[in-house]
Amino acid sequence: MRRDLSSQGRVAREGRLPQIAGSPSPIENALRMIAVPDLPTLADELEALAESEPGDRVQLSLWYERAQALCNEIRANADLCNKTPEIVWHYLSDADIRLKEALYAQAQRESLADWIATVRSPAGA
Repeated sequence: MRRDLSSQGRVAREGRLPQIAGSPSPIENALRMIAVPDLPTLADELEALAESEPGDRVQLSLWYERAQALCNEIRANADLCNKTPEIVWHYLSDADIRLKEALYAQAQRESLADWIATVRSPAGA
């Protein structure tokens, strides 16, 4: 099962997180605490981040700030860090490549969506 991770996705429509255009200032972003205790929570955070992917270079630095905050949370939890697959790390660091390479972007988004679906399945990741 593949999920739609476009900027028009479910989280964006529900208004749970601001879109890049209306995102908080860097200071507000830095103050936002992300609690990522387990893989399902990480999947939720990644889905929200994926739904706010930058569409141009102007939005890229704001997106990377959010991605870096998530990376820091993952690294702060040794168990979660050990369970985080390579696709997640690549996804968090490759937004600039996704802007330039449409096929790479599609493949990476599909891989991330597959991992999120696996985490949410009854068997889990």
